[in-house]
Amino acid sequence: MRCAAERMETQTERPARIRFKGVGMSTSNGNIMAPQPSGPPHRVRMTLFVAGEERNSQAARTNLARICESHLSGRADVEIVDVLQDHRKALEWRVLLTPALLIFNADRPTRVTGTLQEAERVLSAINRDYAGSAA
Repeated sequence: MRCAAERMETQTERPARIRFKGVGMSTSNGNIMAPQPSGPPHRVRMTLFVAGEERNSQAARTNLARICESHLSGRADVEIVDVLQDHRKALEWRVLLTPALLIFNADRPTRVTGTLQEAERVLSAINRDYAGSAA
């Protein structure tokens, strides 16, 4: 399944913003079905900090796109910050290790580090934030 991403124009000093969209899947008889939404019913705002085109950074981008497509059904707003191009935002959020994903729903963002290969960790962090902001 390929990632469907829509790039939005930004200023040159600001990192690119990417909105991942969910995609339909076909069944064995050829009918198209929409992915079943799971997770929070609201929009999820996340920032992924990466270091250029390093292998772990590429894996984190790919894995986050997969998670957004399969579990968030177009409800994710993802900003990707390349710390080699714009280190100020990483310093602002005290990100010292990449790749790192910040999930903004509650008072404090939740941080998930690594390649995001384990979707359960990311979804757990999103749901934990959602439960905290709904209470």
